[in-house]
Amino acid sequence: MDGSTVRDTNRHDSKPIAFLKKTPLTFITAVLALTLLWGTVRSADKPAARKSIYVDSNYGFSLSPPRFRTATPGSMVVPAIFSGIGDGSFTSNVNINVNVMTTTREQYRKLSLDEFRAANLKVIADTDRTVSGRDAILFNYEGKIQENDLHFLALAIIDTDRVFLVTCTAKQAVFKEMEPEFLACLNSFKLD
Repeated sequence: MDGSTVRDTNRHDSKPIAFLKKTPLTFITAVLALTLLWGTVRSADKPAARKSIYVDSNYGFSLSPPRFRTATPGSMVVPAIFSGIGDGSFTSNVNINVNVMTTTREQYRKLSLDEFRAANLKVIADTDRTVSGRDAILFNYEGKIQENDLHFLALAIIDTDRVFLVTCTAKQAVFKEMEPEFLACLNSFKLD
């Protein structure tokens, strides 16, 4: 390789550098303006992401949880758990699961009933519902788990490629007290 090749390359590169030396502020301003304009045009194409907001009227606070990655097909995520006061062995609670899967109401019913039976849980009822225009099932079941006699109300909402499962659980001894709150909770669930 001879020296002329290097000189030719440097000669072509020197023109933009000379331009930058003469007008650095103008060039930088133009680049920033184009960058800002491009960002504004691109963000206008996308709706603004809404933040989740949790408001707790029981204790008087609100919270915006962080945005986590979305669950992938075949996975399950628990985006929220709400707990009451425990008695040392169990705390009444509501948890929301999102199962990323494609299924029908009848397929999900069979899967759930099989799982309940395998865990020796007694199914009291499984009732068809509609939530936000989607097929849903309200499960009412009970049984012993880790030495606790528990009662469950669970609402499964079958969406296009996911199932939302909202499960309310209390000890059998306090279930009647919690049942109206649990039903109100389940009845409040809506999808966008």
